[in-house]
Amino acid sequence: MPVVKTTKKTTPEPVPAPGPANYISDKLGKILENIGSQYGESLQNELLNRLERTIAKFDDEVKEMIEELQQRSLARQKQLQKLMEQGEVEQEAVVEEESAEEPAESPHEMSEWERRLEMLEKKKS
Repeated sequence: MPVVKTTKKTTPEPVPAPGPANYISDKLGKILENIGSQYGESLQNELLNRLERTIAKFDDEVKEMIEELQQRSLARQKQLQKLMEQGEVEQEAVVEEESAEEPAESPHEMSEWERRLEMLEKKKS
């Protein structure tokens, strides 16, 4: 039979219950053990109340920031859409202007091969 060494069992540290309030309460309890029972309970309650108010205020501020970011994002998307639509309209106008400005090709703008082909077509007809 194999020999099994036994080690001194240590008690595991208590696992805090889920939730930030219980976790904070447990941690504060450990810290406040040194202060004594005279101030421990009232000090712990005051600290917890202040922490809860701070967390609630932080939560409200974060919600406001997220809402503001969403509003700004929507405004930017609308502005970008407007700019894209204006850009398309301006591009169409530029294309129309360019096509109106381009005259029919004159013979001096034709290449040598184009002139020869045109002359051959005239001779055939």
